[in-house]
Amino acid sequence: MRNIAFASFAIIVLATPQIHASPVLTSHVAVRYGDLNLTSAQGRQVLRWRLKLAAHTVCGPEPDLRSPRFRPYQACVSGAVQRAMASVSRPLLADAGQ
Repeated sequence: MRNIAFASFAIIVLATPQIHASPVLTSHVAVRYGDLNLTSAQGRQVLRWRLKLAAHTVCGPEPDLRSPRFRPYQACVSGAVQRAMASVSRPLLADAGQ
C-alpha cells in the first residue's frame, strides 16, 4: 500500500494573445499517511486534516473572505483534498477486493 498522497491544484496561467491554449501549472505536496489506520473513521479524519493543510500550502495564502479570490481559493483547497482522498481510496478498495 502506498503511504504518500499528493494534494495538488492547477492554476490556469493567463495566456498571451498569440497562445491559443492556456498552460496549466500543477504543484504537489507529499502527505504521509503510513502511520494511519485508514479503515477507521479516525484515521480517515486525520488524513483529511493533513491533506487540507497541504492544500492550503499549495493553494497559497487564504485571501480575505470578501476578496474575489476567496471562492477560487476554496475550490482549489476542496478540489485538492477530494482528488487526494480519491487517489488514496482507490488502492484501499482494490486491496479489499482481493
